[in-house]
Amino acid sequence: MMKTDDELFIRDTVLFANTVESVISLQPEEDKKRKIPPVTIPKIKWHNKITCIMYHPLSRIIHKPDKPYEEDFRLIVRTKETVMKAAEKKAAAAAAAAARDKE
Repeated sequence: MMKTDDELFIRDTVLFANTVESVISLQPEEDKKRKIPPVTIPKIKWHNKITCIMYHPLSRIIHKPDKPYEEDFRLIVRTKETVMKAAEKKAAAAAAAAARDKE
């Protein structure tokens, strides 16, 4: 029995030929090449606030994983005073939100 008589061989050959024809038809022709879009420079916009999570520097264990807080982005130096001030702001905002919820 020759391969040309085998129905599965003929079926596989036809499927392969159709696949190759499909792939070739997807390729752009020389006169139909797509134009390259102009190069655009992405514009990065920084947010005014960043979310901070405190952790222990040696063990990298997060102190309060459920309570991240936001502070101004321009505030780079982390001191005890700035952390306390941010915590006070957050507490005041939470108190104000709780008062609004009661009304």
